[in-house]
Amino acid sequence: MDFTHDEHCTCPGCLTWAPYDTMYVDFAMEYSQQMLTYTLAREAFRDFPKNLPPHIIVPIIAKRWRVLDNEIRRRGIPIESPSLEDMDDPELIAAAEGEMTKEQHRIRCAFEGVYALARFGKKIPEMEFPAFERVLISQNIIAICSFAEGFIQKTIRVLSDHRPAAFQAWERAKASELAGSNPSERLEKYLFRLGMGSIEKKLDKMGTEFGVSLPISPAQRKTVGELFLLRNCIVHNAGRVSTQFKNSGAVAAHVQVGDEVELRDEQIEGMLDVLVDVLTVVYRTVAVQVLNKPADRLMFGPHRADTIPQ
Repeated sequence: MDFTHDEHCTCPGCLTWAPYDTMYVDFAMEYSQQMLTYTLAREAFRDFPKNLPPHIIVPIIAKRWRVLDNEIRRRGIPIESPSLEDMDDPELIAAAEGEMTKEQHRIRCAFEGVYALARFGKKIPEMEFPAFERVLISQNIIAICSFAEGFIQKTIRVLSDHRPAAFQAWERAKASELAGSNPSERLEKYLFRLGMGSIEKKLDKMGTEFGVSLPISPAQRKTVGELFLLRNCIVHNAGRVSTQFKNSGAVAAHVQVGDEVELRDEQIEGMLDVLVDVLTVVYRTVAVQVLNKPADRLMFGPHRADTIPQ
């Protein structure tokens, strides 16, 4: 049987999908895939690399050892660690120079990737193992916050298209500064301005600029704000408590500026759940209030909120 997909089609796909729906579904897919990857990696890296059997971990460590030893000798750096002198041990040399199985090679790639990331971000000594589980949690926070920021920016662009009065008012107010620029350049400057600041400010701008009333609770706003401050500590402050994060009240009283931020799985997952709730509210509110989408035709991705804004 053939189906014709046109403006009269009543199949679920034609009834529900629209460009803004696609943006939300893209976020839902990115979030879900990232959480799946993180969940699998978390189990694989639990107590890593001590959880690996000797026949896998010994060649990996031996090869890294050999690389470091060669570099130290090439540079003429005095050997301070007695353990490096053990590179003359025949068994260790054999492990360092031997061929690896596919299984060993795959695990070595994972080990080297996380190791390099930790070395770059944390400046840890060459022979010190990074806290692999901490690196994974940090990268999960960074990735999901990036997906969320992308969705917020796309939403702001959608709002500027459907409620252009705010952009037009801004153009008039900035006429002298914008002289000589074309409409596309002016729009990009406007969107860039709206995209500046914390995620809380971006959510506020949806109301002040476009009149969108988001039913987000103070507790949700606070949690999302703390999550992004935590993300900023990881990205910009080597994973240590910043003055802004300390002043937010999100850390215990005994924690000082410069201490490593605490990364607990359950706490972080709870914060990410709240972030998903907030973005779902943004999607549903904009879709219903601005795009006039029927509430029963909304897309549902990682959904936990209970009400549909009318």
